[in-house]
Amino acid sequence: MKSISFKVPLYNVDVTCVQVESKKDAKHVVAMARRFNISKENLDFMRESINAEGKNGGGTYCLLSTLQIFVVFYEMTSIKDMANTYFHEKRHVEDRILQHYLVDDVESAALLAGFLGEHFTDFLIKNANARLQKH
Repeated sequence: MKSISFKVPLYNVDVTCVQVESKKDAKHVVAMARRFNISKENLDFMRESINAEGKNGGGTYCLLSTLQIFVVFYEMTSIKDMANTYFHEKRHVEDRILQHYLVDDVESAALLAGFLGEHFTDFLIKNANARLQKH
């Protein structure tokens, strides 16, 4: 399991991303997710997905009443699938932040996309390199 946490300064939102590497990570990922007050149903789904060795997917869980977002990425079968999933979930993060703050401005959305893109890309590169070293 690898993780990254960062703050989106303008919106004061804390984002935590977790990359599952094997089903051995289930207990740790769910324990980490529990700190974000994610529902029991979603925690159970997350645990089951990890234990079933779900691939090429993820989930974004928003608790914007406390300005926190938790993103989990399941195991990936390729770097291309990893990129697709990372940027898919990044879009959910963007949308939730913009909806929460009632932002309806394309330039603000683009600035947020760029900021998140830097962090998600750093995490992607870190995990892609680790994946390549294993194979």
